[in-house]
Order: sequence, then structure tokens, then C-alpha cells
Amino acid sequence: MIIKCADLSNVVKPVNMANEWGFRIMSEFIEQGNAEEAAGLERTQPRKQSVFDIFAKHQHGFLVHVVRPLFEEVTAAFNNNEDLRLNTHTARSVVLRLADENDHAWCSGALDEKERDRYREW
Repeated sequence: MIIKCADLSNVVKPVNMANEWGFRIMSEFIEQGNAEEAAGLERTQPRKQSVFDIFAKHQHGFLVHVVRPLFEEVTAAFNNNEDLRLNTHTARSVVLRLADENDHAWCSGALDEKERDRYREW
């Protein structure tokens, strides 16, 4: 479970890093959709031009429905171990604070113009 948390941790890094990783992942989705289309299959992934429009919604949904519940369960399990409790409490508070900050940024449209332009270009 800890390896899974590490794998999914991009959305609980500082928001500029979370955005960078999120757009890299969205880029992989676009490439998958392009490959599906090229193979004559129905496209299951977004097109490049729609990515920016759905990015914040995608990040929010992934954070709220997948990552945050996973991190809460894992840190709660470690909190039951007296030897790990202090470190887990600190890590939990940092992760959940970043989750809240990032979710607020994505839900409020708080990407600055420079960041918006950069992602529109790729």
C-alpha cells in the first residue's frame, strides 16, 4: 500500500509540481487516444485541445475519490502502531494540508496565467 501511495502521490505535492506531473499524465492519455484513433478504435481519451479545460476537474476527482481516501486509510493504519505514530501524524498532516491546498487551487481555477499559457502550448 505504501508503494501505491508513492505511485499516486503526484497530487499531494506542492501545486506547481502536482500540475507538472498531472499534465505529464494527461499527455500520456492523449497519446493513448491518438494511438486508439490511428488503429481505427473508438477514442477513449481526451484530445489535446480539451485537456486544459478538464485538467482541474480531473485532478480534483482523482484527489478526492482515489488518493485522499487511500492516504487517510494508510496513515490511520500506521497510527495504530505506537512506534510509527509520531512520524505518521506529521506526514499525514503535511499530505492532507497539500491535498486541501491543491484541491482549492484546482476548484477555484487558481492556475496563474503564465502556467495556463505554458500548458496550452504543449
